[in-house]
Amino acid sequence: MEYVKICGLKKYDHVQICIENGADAVGFLYNVPS
Repeated sequence: MEYVKICGLKKYDHVQICIENGADAVGFLYNVPS
């Protein structure tokens, strides 16, 4: 079984960090309860 790493982001700056860490998918989170 393969695992897919998905990053949930609130800031665009974190996209590069997730890609460097091997994320397969990057998603942005909106209206997330604190």
